[in-house]
Amino acid sequence: MSEKQYAITFNDNRYFSDDIGLLPNQPDAIGFFCVTFRVDGDDEMVLLSSFIGEDTPYREIRVTATYIALYLGSGGSTAEIIQHSCHEWTTLMLSYESTPKLTSWTYTINVDPRTAGSFTTTPAAGVEYGIAVGSRFDNGSMDSAGLRPLHGQIAGIEIYHHSGQSMCPQTLLNLVAKSQMITTYHYIPPVICLPSLPYPHAKCIDKTRYKVHSA
Repeated sequence: MSEKQYAITFNDNRYFSDDIGLLPNQPDAIGFFCVTFRVDGDDEMVLLSSFIGEDTPYREIRVTATYIALYLGSGGSTAEIIQHSCHEWTTLMLSYESTPKLTSWTYTINVDPRTAGSFTTTPAAGVEYGIAVGSRFDNGSMDSAGLRPLHGQIAGIEIYHHSGQSMCPQTLLNLVAKSQMITTYHYIPPVICLPSLPYPHAKCIDKTRYKVHSA
């Protein structure tokens, strides 16, 4: 646990990458995904997504004040729901092992074995690359689905993917999650801003600083 932790505030802003896959479920592969966040408000919001259309396989993580919804199978599949208060700082660790016919998932929240769970999905055809953080790539599909962009903060995201069939050791997963976790903190007003971004519609990035103390 570091003494300081930084978080990016989301309020109708988003970030994109065309090169990073959000849990690309290809056969004979393993990996994990870890994110630390919290939300403001009670609406269903998009935390991360690779959604570009209903006819294209995608992955999506939605959050509300009371649960996390994991859409990790074929596009449009039923979500895995994790009941959790996301108004508090939440470190979600997801790991997976994929075969041609089945993907096995495990998860924990805040490195607490009492929150551990597992489920399986059918791998989607193809591997999707491209990720939107804080929303989908377009607002139109979100409005029609009754979703909202993320209002809250994200303090850390780590993604690991590897071709192979050995599950990631739990000790490694716990170490990664613990390095992200925020327990108690003192709020310090925003101190970093990038005022002259070379994009016509870009907003100033609000990076909010937290001083973190071990529990």
